[in-house]
Amino acid sequence: MTDPGNKRSRRRLVMMVVLILSLLALAAAWRWTALNEFLAPENFQRLMAGFDHPITRAAAATGVMMIALTMMVPLTLLAVFAGIAFGGGLAFVYTFLAALVSAALVFTFGRLLGKRALEKVGGDRVNRISRQLSDYGVATVAIARVVPMAPFTVFNLVAGASHLGFRAFLLGSMIALGPGIAALTLLSDSVKAAFEDPSTESVIIMLVFALVILSAIVVMRRRFTNK
Repeated sequence: MTDPGNKRSRRRLVMMVVLILSLLALAAAWRWTALNEFLAPENFQRLMAGFDHPITRAAAATGVMMIALTMMVPLTLLAVFAGIAFGGGLAFVYTFLAALVSAALVFTFGRLLGKRALEKVGGDRVNRISRQLSDYGVATVAIARVVPMAPFTVFNLVAGASHLGFRAFLLGSMIALGPGIAALTLLSDSVKAAFEDPSTESVIIMLVFALVILSAIVVMRRRFTNK
């Protein structure tokens, strides 16, 4: 007689393999097909121009970026892209919401799959991330976000499969992602302004932003990696 537990474990493993293959296929499509060109800032701006109402435009922009994150488009790249396409303020809102919604959805899927299914596919890497999350607290998630141990989507998936609570995961993600996304969107917006209007003032603003962000990254990484 077939053990129900083994049957359920095999089913989860199949789901996990299908998910990973799908994500890899989507990531490859973004890297080597016309999908990459579609995500160019100028093309995205033209697409968003078709939405007249600010709410529908915000929902569309957030939705597209959320899908892009789930497809394993790097969050850093997406934040820079959004800063160029929308400007600092709107770019931060869209990217931050997209990151949180994508993280929550993938976390939930990881919770449904379970740790065993992930370990069979991910092996040592999954075990390493799980050990880093052993404290199951907000601070642990925040540190893991500041000092990335895995791509955005992979981390969310493993976090969901661990015993980490959803509330701690979301709060830790908000604390860590907010400042980084804000810095990147503002920096890319200032770079765009410097290129469009290469005045002394715009160049100085861009350099100050870059210096502050670089210094903050170095300090935070040193501080958290020493803990």
